[in-house]
Amino acid sequence: MQSSTLLSQWWRVGGILGLAFFVVFLIGTVVLQGETPTYDDPVQEIRDFWEDDGQGYLVSDYVVALAITVLFLPFIVVLRTVLGRAEGGAEILSRTGFFGGLFVIAFAVAASASWSALAFAAENLSDDAIVALMYLDIGAWNTFPFAIGVWTLFSSIVIVQTGVLWRWLGILGLIIAVGGFITPLGLLDDDPEDIFDLIGIIPFVGLALWILITSIGLVMMKTEPQPAASAAGARAS
Repeated sequence: MQSSTLLSQWWRVGGILGLAFFVVFLIGTVVLQGETPTYDDPVQEIRDFWEDDGQGYLVSDYVVALAITVLFLPFIVVLRTVLGRAEGGAEILSRTGFFGGLFVIAFAVAASASWSALAFAAENLSDDAIVALMYLDIGAWNTFPFAIGVWTLFSSIVIVQTGVLWRWLGILGLIIAVGGFITPLGLLDDDPEDIFDLIGIIPFVGLALWILITSIGLVMMKTEPQPAASAAGARAS
């Protein structure tokens, strides 16, 4: 009976999946992956890390990829459905936000490719190749916030307009989106402490927080979302 009730409240299932993804993602990145080298470290230190700890990184990469596939993807599908029903009409904003969520997955996979190559074959690569892959990683992760920006921007506009989730969550998402669109400008110089790289903290930390809070909101939602106009009409009648 409880299982049937849970499945009928599909939005809560999405929230549970989002919470599970958040936990597994932290385990995969913080616990299993540990501290990784940066592109400006001495090349021998970079090589030593990938040769000694490459297998551990590949394990963490697999855990995160599995979480994205079985937890995060259905989470964004549920979120898109919730936002679409609340938006009503052609659902343009929620549809665009959903494609932003897919871009997040695609950009993350592409951005992780260079480090996966290092973890798999560092001992067979020259110093120049190792440095090139490290710089490729920087470039990839500095374009990744564009996808974060698209997902959080359009999804958050729906949240603010409809109140289907907490409106302050929508405002938080808008801030994250702005940070995501500004962060790639950090590639204009090589200063790790410039304003763009400081702003770059916003989309990455903010996204994790946004996913966590959004998941909690879905779990706490008691009734299936309705278009704002329909809900207003029901109250009027």
